[in-house]
Amino acid sequence: MEPHHIAYVAQIAASLARVAGMQAENQRRAAVGQSPAYVESDFKNEADNLEHIAAAARLG
Repeated sequence: MEPHHIAYVAQIAASLARVAGMQAENQRRAAVGQSPAYVESDFKNEADNLEHIAAAARLG
């Protein structure tokens, strides 16, 4: 795998880890009756980030 491919995979993994953390925090807060820490726009920002990574990967 080329170095730029490794960088794309690392960026994707980091974004997915952020989403998992956001989901976990929202679940934790829901369990104690608090409002979500992260809302739809936060998740959309991560989705947009993944789309940018995909676009960059397609361009090479």
